Amino acid sequence: MMRAWALLHMVSASAWAGCVMTELVAEKWLLQPGDRARLAGLHWQIDRWVELPLAALALLAGVRAWPGAAADAGLRAMAAAGGVAMLANAVCSVWVWRRWQAARLGDPAAHAHADRWQHRWGALVALGLGLALGAAAWRATA
Repeated sequence: MMRAWALLHMVSASAWAGCVMTELVAEKWLLQPGDRARLAGLHWQIDRWVELPLAALALLAGVRAWPGAAADAGLRAMAAAGGVAMLANAVCSVWVWRRWQAARLGDPAAHAHADRWQHRWGALVALGLGLALGAAAWRATA
């Protein structure tokens, strides 16, 4: 059963990372000046219905798979980086929601403020996920 949890963890964490990278592309390269409100709404809906459930599933499956895993430095690095990514993603999603609310209310100052913080936390999510996936790859080939 531990192998099933480990597989579910790998699949959900990879899907979560893909979701984050897709958001990064949308935020940085697909944004048109008049699309801010639409992008803010789309990003919130992706966070709400796809990204956060995938992160929660990755956490649950990782916790369930942990007892059957060989405890080594790679596992600890993967768990630490993944934990940072999960916490950062939770905070980032609050800023995504705040940005969406500011866009809906037509408040450009609040939108700009939330946008700055959402991107800062989003960068930490991407960094944590990259390190966790790197540690997993290193562990798998060691």
